[in-house]
Amino acid sequence: MKGGSHARRSEVANKLLNAVRLANEGTTQQSRDDFIELANVWLKLAAQLESDRALLDMLDNAQTFGIRRFA
Repeated sequence: MKGGSHARRSEVANKLLNAVRLANEGTTQQSRDDFIELANVWLKLAAQLESDRALLDMLDNAQTFGIRRFA
């Protein structure tokens, strides 16, 4: 995904909402189940993105106060 943090969040949200919409419009139970599963994947990715962003922010703040990264 290209772009900044806001663009990535927006893209993930759009993908999630699209999968939910497709699940609601599914004509077979299998297609609805597949799109629900896809929506759950996007939801997990959104949570991971937020978690990663929070960790990177914490590390950046630590550097501001002179705490070095372990690497």
